[in-house]
Amino acid sequence: MNPAGGNVGIGTTGPGADLDIGGIVSGQTALRAQGSWGDVNNPMVLFDSTGDGNILKVKNAGVRTDVELFEAVNSAGTAFLVRGDGNVGINTIAPNKLLEIADNELTVNVPTVRITNTAYYGGYSVPLNEPHGALEFYSTYTGGNYPAVTAAIKAINESNSGIKHGLGFFVNNNSADPTEVVRINENGTVGINNITPDDSYKLDVNGSVNSTGGYCINGDCLTDWADVQGDNLWTDAGTYIRPSAIYNLQIDKTSGELQAI
Repeated sequence: MNPAGGNVGIGTTGPGADLDIGGIVSGQTALRAQGSWGDVNNPMVLFDSTGDGNILKVKNAGVRTDVELFEAVNSAGTAFLVRGDGNVGINTIAPNKLLEIADNELTVNVPTVRITNTAYYGGYSVPLNEPHGALEFYSTYTGGNYPAVTAAIKAINESNSGIKHGLGFFVNNNSADPTEVVRINENGTVGINNITPDDSYKLDVNGSVNSTGGYCINGDCLTDWADVQGDNLWTDAGTYIRPSAIYNLQIDKTSGELQAI
């Protein structure tokens, strides 16, 4: 004990903090709080600061993958772990990525990540196409319009009452903000380059569509423009396809545009 400063040392004659534990070697536990604790309202150990600063810091001299910087264990095993290399595991002791979540369940409680928005609309009109939650991918690269969000998946509000939501997919072509290119609305209709897809169709595309495998309608598939001719109803005319009976109309094979000739 340091009489002048009031510091207490365990295993050291020169304590540099209020409580300084030194001389610890591998195979020993430095500090343990142990007992039969069943209080659900109060913690067994409490770090309580009346100021606004750093509270707890864990340091390690290496980045080994076989050690834990922090581990929370319950009766079922490890619930939460921070490995020496910084990887975080939830319900796993061997996280192979920065964050890995595991669970031994095939039906109800499958491994799930939930993003909760606790904002309450309170009966007010909610702006359409506003995100309700998002998963963003960010790049710190400095060049062009970066750093920026490179891509994102967002839950999108699709009603003024805030009870209908779709899913938007965003990409970035060297812009300050990503652009929504695919929308799945609340009814499951998919829009490509169209954030308000028409529910009359399951797929609503704003732009041309190219298929290398063919087109199928109710299981009837066509893989070549020659297949469209049917009973000599259409004629393949190079870059166009034309009705055999009259020649004042044609379809551009590249754009799909119906043209008058």
